Amino acid sequence: MRSLVVTGSMPVFYGPLAPLPEGGRRGRNAYYGGEGPTREKMRHVIPSLEWYDGDQLPEATLDLRYEQSLDPGERELAGMSASPRGDSRLELFEECGHWPQHEQAARYNPLSLEFLRKAAV
Repeated sequence: MRSLVVTGSMPVFYGPLAPLPEGGRRGRNAYYGGEGPTREKMRHVIPSLEWYDGDQLPEATLDLRYEQSLDPGERELAGMSASPRGDSRLELFEECGHWPQHEQAARYNPLSLEFLRKAAV
């Protein structure tokens, strides 16, 4: 792999005990607490923490994130991530959550594709 586009406010995850912003901590605890993860809880967590406009959340994304959250290997794999190296860039988007590929597709997608194209040569 020559290049990777990572999207979100915290692209490197340092394990399950890593400090989270208070909103993230509350969301995680609410999602995994009580009776455990449910699709309805995920429907609340994703828009409240990751989307500027939660009404844009596609049902397929909700389903995928919910199913993925049930996989015990996902959290273990996330803890093994190494810090990014090499050519890196930071782009900030106003009025956007963690889903710029949907919420600001006209700006985000060309930037991402150009970054990947340069790495391919």
